[in-house]
Amino acid sequence: MKPWIKSLRLPTCLLSGFLTLLSFRLARIELSYLAAFTVAVIAVATMVWNDWRDKVHDTKKGRRLAHDRPKQFLFFSLMLWAFALTLTIMLFREEFRFGILALCMVVVGMLYSEMRLIPVIPTLFVSVTAASSTLFPLLVGDSGRMRNWLLFAAVAIFIFGREILKDLDDHSIDRGYKWTFPVKIGVRISRVLVVQLWLTSIMIGALINPLSLAGIPLLIAADFYLLVKGDHFKTKMLLDLGAAAATIALFFVG
Repeated sequence: MKPWIKSLRLPTCLLSGFLTLLSFRLARIELSYLAAFTVAVIAVATMVWNDWRDKVHDTKKGRRLAHDRPKQFLFFSLMLWAFALTLTIMLFREEFRFGILALCMVVVGMLYSEMRLIPVIPTLFVSVTAASSTLFPLLVGDSGRMRNWLLFAAVAIFIFGREILKDLDDHSIDRGYKWTFPVKIGVRISRVLVVQLWLTSIMIGALINPLSLAGIPLLIAADFYLLVKGDHFKTKMLLDLGAAAATIALFFVG
């Protein structure tokens, strides 16, 4: 059971839903819990679908669940997509424009794995789609518009860097299978690029509210483990904790 639960990537996906709530809070309009839940489920469905599409390649990383139980894993993935689409239909009924945005996220989530050999596009699509969860309030109101655009930019740049970090672990097996920055420009330059992207994201977040800097000690520690230690696991852990700290701080100050 544990590998199935792990495949959901719940901490990352729940954070995407929380970012959706944050975007409504910054816009000072009524929170849409349905939009936030829909975003989280779409993120989960995308993660699981990508695991199924990469089931053979992932065995090189020691991840064998989708490969060893392909029919069950495919059924699991399709059920998640069915749930995501059901929530999207419900979102259409709450606000038609919310449904359109959620449907676009579903389409990108389904197509992401088919773009892996196109330069830059997979990383760009993931970052923009993940950040688009912050755009829901912009579809229905004008209040806080600039802050929401700043949040979108900060999240997109942050996720772009995080995606490169994920690819650093796989650079030795991705050549010929997937276009990634570590494969194209090398590990060392990719690490520096990641740090630059994160610092840019933090600076944009500070324009929204200085309390977004709440996560900067963890970000500095993550940079140390990335650039000095080369420990990608601890880097990801510290990075995600820093992102969660900044998001929670922003949410409670509005």
